[in-house]
Amino acid sequence: MIVALLVLTISSDKLEGMALTKLSTDIQYVISPLPSFWIGKAILENMPLYMLPAFVLSAMWICFLFKRYLRKI
Repeated sequence: MIVALLVLTISSDKLEGMALTKLSTDIQYVISPLPSFWIGKAILENMPLYMLPAFVLSAMWICFLFKRYLRKI
């Protein structure tokens, strides 16, 4: 949901949105602000404590992007 809101918020049309989705790379700390990074890290390293930043970041991203989306429509 967060990635979808991010693409909808940043892109101005369908073509730009598709281009944004292709820009995803495997640079570890560039994507650390995304909750999916911390979920994957928690699973790979078997550290449930990494789920806490995932939940906090999810809430922050959803609030931020939803507010921007509402201003856009």
